[in-house]
Amino acid sequence: MKTFPLLQGQVEVWSAWMTNPASVAYNLPAVVPFLQDIDLDRLSQALQKIWEQRRELHTQFTISANGEPRQWADDSLSLPLVRRKMTEKDAQSYIHCGFVRPFAVSAGQPFVRFEIVETEAHHYLLYDVHHLIGDGLTLSRAFLSKDLPAAYAGEPLTPQEYGLFQHAEAEEEMMHSDRYKHDALFYQQELKGVDFTSLSTQVASPWGRRIGATESVDAAAIDEWCQQQGVTHNLFFMTAFALVLSRLSGEAQVAFACLNHGRSDHRLADAYGMFVCSVPVLARVEEEQSVKDLMGQLRRWLISTVRHRAYPL
Repeated sequence: MKTFPLLQGQVEVWSAWMTNPASVAYNLPAVVPFLQDIDLDRLSQALQKIWEQRRELHTQFTISANGEPRQWADDSLSLPLVRRKMTEKDAQSYIHCGFVRPFAVSAGQPFVRFEIVETEAHHYLLYDVHHLIGDGLTLSRAFLSKDLPAAYAGEPLTPQEYGLFQHAEAEEEMMHSDRYKHDALFYQQELKGVDFTSLSTQVASPWGRRIGATESVDAAAIDEWCQQQGVTHNLFFMTAFALVLSRLSGEAQVAFACLNHGRSDHRLADAYGMFVCSVPVLARVEEEQSVKDLMGQLRRWLISTVRHRAYPL
């Protein structure tokens, strides 16, 4: 049995999950409602076809002799599909309170589950994937937008010669390369003496005494500004976040981590797997008058959102 290393993003999830395997924090559930005229047998056959051809869904984990987690595709596993009939009321209760449950750590249990629920009003496809073997693009793009419609229509699935396991091997090889050492040195120098920005822990609430207000931001104004400045929306909001963090921490230089989809290799565009990785960001905040008005409005909105909803920074 050939095993493969874990991507660094997978290692982070594995380490966090192992502290509390009974948690559902890393479950990625979804519900797809259908009209009643969908052919449920045909839907089941489509899921079987996807299961057989996307071996990453069979992923299992083990610990190597040197104590490192490894992964492989267990082709002996059967499609984890359950079909249920219930009332619409019971279905809604089950969807919200019964479907999502912890995945088993032990070998032999898939890290994905599918259920088809039939009611007098709707048919539902429920699926849940552990974050160790899937991410948002796996679920929304590769599975739901690409493979499921093709398989249901009886069309062949696009072959995937390069995916999770191959990319994990490539990453492991890269981490022993001169390129990796060069990149690591760059970040070490750039972030030398820099700690991730934190908020006060000297008071009961890190926000202190506060008065909150809720404001909205004109999406059209943001679209126009981004287009004029030639920047993406992602960069705009990340800059706004840095401004908020700077104001709340009282620091002109802030450091935080953000997420990257990890699919810069075009071969991974429709791949199944967990490719998300974290990227350190160091921002030296210098507000210019040309952006103060728009950023000021957005900053007040973000601060209010953080205060009211307690989003973690």
